[in-house]
Amino acid sequence: MTEPIAVKYTGIDEIVQALRGVDDQLLTTLDTSMREIGDVVRDDARERFVAHFSQRSSVASALSIARTAENFQTQARGITSGSTVRVAVGQRLRKKTGKRPDWGARQMEFGLIPARDETQQQQADILRDGAYELLHRHGF
Repeated sequence: MTEPIAVKYTGIDEIVQALRGVDDQLLTTLDTSMREIGDVVRDDARERFVAHFSQRSSVASALSIARTAENFQTQARGITSGSTVRVAVGQRLRKKTGKRPDWGARQMEFGLIPARDETQQQQADILRDGAYELLHRHGF
């Protein structure tokens, strides 16, 4: 009969301590990354929205379009322990005249949705970089 071999690991306590520190900072890092993702989508949506309508509009309409695009905003919500983390990019301006009931749909169709879809790789890179930076700060 063979005797069991004892294996001794060193450094486990240090790893556990470092992971505790990572856990404490994880939500902060996630919050920062999610806000950065929202800003990337917002900026891309602004460019797309203005570019789409600038070719088709008068000078007066161009100012309205630029104002609409400039007021896209990023909101990160649910950045607390145990909740779902969400980021939203939307319009903070309220409806003015009601002459264009489809204006919100047009903002989504020509700005926000294409920006969300086209920046997915950049969004993933931001999340990955945030996680790498956090782990690197803790010696991993």
